[in-house]
Amino acid sequence: MEKERGTKPTPQTLKDFGLWHLRRVDLLKSVDGEALNRFTRLLQLREFKRGEIIYVISGSRDEHLERMYFLIKGRVKISSVDDASGKELLLMLIKQGEPFGLLNSVGNEKTELRATALQASLVGYVPRDDFDKLIKQAGVC
Repeated sequence: MEKERGTKPTPQTLKDFGLWHLRRVDLLKSVDGEALNRFTRLLQLREFKRGEIIYVISGSRDEHLERMYFLIKGRVKISSVDDASGKELLLMLIKQGEPFGLLNSVGNEKTELRATALQASLVGYVPRDDFDKLIKQAGVC
């Protein structure tokens, strides 16, 4: 398979992309290097095109509630749909280096939360339990 001219391969791990991106996340700044390295081995990466939906949460048993997300590059919006008007309500804009997914836990059976890429984006995610352990070990919370 021939590589297209001028395109770069998607990094498979954060180590390929650069660990310093996680150091820019406020919640992870005080985490020691060894713990952060273990954490990056759990981190999954995925690219999203502009307008592509990263997740939709529509209830308390959604698999996305079990993940913590990090925007490595790009821009993401978190929104909901107003039942009465059917209009999209913008809840939050996520910038490069910011974690997201914490709002997921406020979702309920009637509220649908949606994360959408506003531009080409690289998103990392880990199981929420692993993220919680890292934060506790670092003494952040």
